[in-house]
Amino acid sequence: MLQKMTWKFSHTVPLRDIADSIWQGDAIIGTDGSAANNHGTYAFTVLIHLNQDKPTVAVRCGGNLPELAEFIDMDSHRPEAAALYAGLCWIHHLLSCFVQPPTTGFTPTVPFVLDNKSVAEADLEWTFNSTTTSVFDYLKTDYDILQGILTVMEELPLTTHVRCVKGHQDKHKPREELSIAALANCIADDVCTETHHRHPSQVGRFPDWVPGTKAALMHNGKLVSKKHDEYVTTAATAPRLREYIIDRSQRRDPFIPSAWSDETFNDIDWKSVRSSFKSLSYGRRIQLSKFVHNWTPTNHHLANIDNGTDRRCFACPRRAWKEDIDHVLRCPSERRTTARDKALQAFRAHLSKYYTPAPMAQVIMHTLQ
Repeated sequence: MLQKMTWKFSHTVPLRDIADSIWQGDAIIGTDGSAANNHGTYAFTVLIHLNQDKPTVAVRCGGNLPELAEFIDMDSHRPEAAALYAGLCWIHHLLSCFVQPPTTGFTPTVPFVLDNKSVAEADLEWTFNSTTTSVFDYLKTDYDILQGILTVMEELPLTTHVRCVKGHQDKHKPREELSIAALANCIADDVCTETHHRHPSQVGRFPDWVPGTKAALMHNGKLVSKKHDEYVTTAATAPRLREYIIDRSQRRDPFIPSAWSDETFNDIDWKSVRSSFKSLSYGRRIQLSKFVHNWTPTNHHLANIDNGTDRRCFACPRRAWKEDIDHVLRCPSERRTTARDKALQAFRAHLSKYYTPAPMAQVIMHTLQ
């Protein structure tokens, strides 16, 4: 299970010179992490010769994070923490290979800069003790990386200073005008972006489980890094819910051309569906849930509960014998036809407001009609 970190780094000056610069306090380490399409990357860079007009970018290193468990989204927190941990580990290894030259007792401080306030400040205030840590600390978000960060900091033969800088400052001013800290973070961001587009064999890889971690929750061999209680609930109910949804399609509306398959289910962007659903008002969520599960209180549905209810449609002139939700959506009455046309016009305006490409808007409207 324990897998060591693999390094893929490039350096422009000899490693001995880089180590000497760190020992002299003439270096800064910029780190950055990013998450895109549920894929996380981390990066760090070492800048030396800080007192010159233009510092030297001595080291560039980036890598991928392993996938998390099935129901966990990769957010920016874990890649940012991984970048800091990777930078600390690399510096620790470098300084163990090139020990401090004879000095007059000067103890240097190596600065680390990143653009995630949670990692740079709140997380590093956490008190970690490898012998007295409570079992509940193991449930802390990204506990494995945080305990690794604090452990390596204690083992380094010099002091460290981690601080947060505003990210992407190069979008507002030329890099020549940026502070050293902002520049280091921007270069690390460049490496992160490059890592996203490079083959896994060309970049480093973060370990599946950080050495020293005493406990972790795994699901199908992958780490659950946060919200452990919610994850257990989801993992216990999601397979049955999936089975239920696919089964419901077998008893589908006769106007749906085919039943769902596993492939159909997987093609749906359920995370976006969840996000959109949570953005609705409480009343709208109830209304939509009833509609999806065929519990809309139509006359036909109410008649199944109370035999005294007339299940016929009250709106259409033909008094259709069964007012179910399918009939409501197709009822030829003037009142409901007008309401549907008004709703379609409003939705068409909504698509236009958000600059939906015309061919896509046309397909959506045609399907709805």
